[in-house]
Amino acid sequence: MANLTRRQWLKVGLAVGGMVTFGLSYRDVAKRAIDGLLNGTSGKVTRDRIFGNALIPEAQAQTHWQQNPQQTIAMTQCFGCWTQCGIRARV
Repeated sequence: MANLTRRQWLKVGLAVGGMVTFGLSYRDVAKRAIDGLLNGTSGKVTRDRIFGNALIPEAQAQTHWQQNPQQTIAMTQCFGCWTQCGIRARV
């Protein structure tokens, strides 16, 4: 490295210190991500082998429409983009 001034040493030191601090604080998240990629989960047992911890379906429509009694569906309109499209909200 060329002749570094005190200011450049300070910049390099702060950058390295910031990266080390970030790495130390992020190691748990990185470990869970790697475990999830290798084992299929981040170490937590899921409810279902295929669907994981997905929400229970709001209804079944195989032969006829049968609503799930554990959920209530509220029909409403979204005013987010002012086209007023219909949306369903789980209650």
